[in-house]
Amino acid sequence: MRWLPIETAPKDGSWILLRGRTGYIRTPYRVHVGHWDAEYRPKSPWQTSERCSFTDDGDSEGPTHWSPLENPDPQIRQLEKELEEKTTALHAAVKIIDDLTAALKNLIDQSRKYVSTVTSAIRP
Repeated sequence: MRWLPIETAPKDGSWILLRGRTGYIRTPYRVHVGHWDAEYRPKSPWQTSERCSFTDDGDSEGPTHWSPLENPDPQIRQLEKELEEKTTALHAAVKIIDDLTAALKNLIDQSRKYVSTVTSAIRP
């Protein structure tokens, strides 16, 4: 297995092996299956297969090296593609919900002002 500098790792969401320091003498390195996901955690974008940041284990440096996974299963690639498509659709749906929530809040505020105006006009 050949380890490459982390600066050369793919940042397209491809799953790879990540290696970094542990800070321990007897086990100086740790290895995780992971990928780059700056949208999920912008400050710590290298994510492990457990959906944790590579730095969650206390390694402030993050991974230092990477290696491609050998013979990736085509079915896994298809599932990754489907997951990415569904994640994109979910983000779009969340954006729509956020926009609708803001519009509804604005409508409620306008309705309250209108009711207040009408009420004060009716009262002597």
